[in-house]
Amino acid sequence: MGAMLIFSEGELIVRDDLKYPEGVLVVDGRDARGDLLVRPLGGGFQFILPSAEVARFQRVEPAETIEVFSPGTYALEGLDGKFAGWSDGSSWFGWEKPCFTREVAERIVRATGRRWTYEEPADEFVVANSAGRGSDHFTGETIELGDGGSATVYFIGAGSWTWDKAKPGMVRR
Repeated sequence: MGAMLIFSEGELIVRDDLKYPEGVLVVDGRDARGDLLVRPLGGGFQFILPSAEVARFQRVEPAETIEVFSPGTYALEGLDGKFAGWSDGSSWFGWEKPCFTREVAERIVRATGRRWTYEEPADEFVVANSAGRGSDHFTGETIELGDGGSATVYFIGAGSWTWDKAKPGMVRR
């Protein structure tokens, strides 16, 4: 029988058949019986992880939590053109969630035909949403790149627009 792992409050743990961020739990403490009190990373209800199941879990190492972005080319449904950007591989209902430099972000919002402005003090694009009611705000963020560098980018439409990875010869209609 292996040594019992002791997890501390606030640690991130993941089951041995999953990889960060899928299935990651946050340790909240222990109950009176010694079982772990945990909740899903990103929100959700606290639940009890029985001591018998703890052996299947391991700590999430800090290096695993660093999102590294890789370059790619993206196309927006209903819009001609391809746009160079980056992604950490995350998706929204199967759609890509890319990010772009300021210059590319400006080309994208111009191409959509929506009203938009770039607000210098806040370092954000303010883009009229598709329903014509209200605006979406896309603030500049610094990301870590796969080559060890970093870049300031804007997640234009990530998590709300239907982005795909562009394929060679792909033309959007």
